[in-house]
Amino acid sequence: MKVAQVTCVWPPYVGGVGVVARSQALALARLGHEVTVFTPAYHGQVPRVEIEQSVRIEFLQAPLTAGNA
Repeated sequence: MKVAQVTCVWPPYVGGVGVVARSQALALARLGHEVTVFTPAYHGQVPRVEIEQSVRIEFLQAPLTAGNA
């Protein structure tokens, strides 16, 4: 199954939301699902794609931001 996960933060950003999102994504990938995570690129980071243990993480440029949203 293909799974898309959208989260406002991703490690190494400190906080529980990112930690839980990462744990769920990795667990779903271990079960054989194709997981893609969409999260903002923070503080001047360029949009990019990373792969972590079969999980595709897409850091996207947000058109506007307010806090972590």
